[in-house]
Amino acid sequence: MRLRTRFRHTRSLRADRHGSPVRALILALAAFAATHVGADALQDAAGAGDQNAQLQLGVEYLEGYARDFNPRQALKWLTRAAKGGTAEASLRLGEMYQQGHGVRTNGKTAVKWYKRAAADGSTAALLNLASMYAMGMGVRANPELSLRYFTRAAEAGSGEAALNAGLMVARGQGVELDSAEAVRFFRMGAELGDANSAFELGRMYANGAGVQKDEARGLAMLLRAAEQGHARAQGLSGVLHAEGRGGPQDDVEAFKWLSLAVVNGADAVAHRDSVAGRLSDDQRSEAQRRINTWLVGRSR
Repeated sequence: MRLRTRFRHTRSLRADRHGSPVRALILALAAFAATHVGADALQDAAGAGDQNAQLQLGVEYLEGYARDFNPRQALKWLTRAAKGGTAEASLRLGEMYQQGHGVRTNGKTAVKWYKRAAADGSTAALLNLASMYAMGMGVRANPELSLRYFTRAAEAGSGEAALNAGLMVARGQGVELDSAEAVRFFRMGAELGDANSAFELGRMYANGAGVQKDEARGLAMLLRAAEQGHARAQGLSGVLHAEGRGGPQDDVEAFKWLSLAVVNGADAVAHRDSVAGRLSDDQRSEAQRRINTWLVGRSR
């Protein structure tokens, strides 16, 4: 659910170049009245049982916009909305208790609200539960339970969750090492648009790490991540092009990706400079044209 953003606007009582102090006062009072009528209407709707209004009111008290920060009132209204089945309200309550925002930190209470939010359809709550159990934040660490929550979140459409699940099984972090399952999760994440998942999958295939080596498939996945701006994927794509792995050897394309990798912070200077030494003037110009084209496309 997407919240409406409500901001309180006030005007200075000083006269501006186009008005008098009296006019400025009238405008300020009008703005104040409009704001508080809206606030009262929201309070009335929340009191009448409107769950969207309860959620909105709780968030306003929690975040301190449109009304003063008041964690007690935030708890009151978010709890009402959560008990009515509003997943976002349960998620907010879980975050309050996990982070100690306006309340005492309490991992068990955070888990309770996250579980409720997850039951009401919140993928973010599943991710938070998975992270808490993975790192033992406020609860006893439980990698197997963490993996189950990451899996549920991935199946609900979270590329980040698919990545984390893949990393857990690829590295055997508290769970059984399973390369085939890692490939499944990374592929799921890549299909959901997660560049890190595409990078991990591409690297596995390119290097034959835990899977049968397939450089063409590896390069294709790395390029998918590289096109999304993933610096390490750009660097490795450049290396594969330079060495003719996964496709024809191509110094121009190699220089393009290695240059972009350097721009984006990857440690690829040595590889880039090595390729640059083999380029003719025409090849360098073509590589620069491709780099510029890519950069312009990304800026749109």
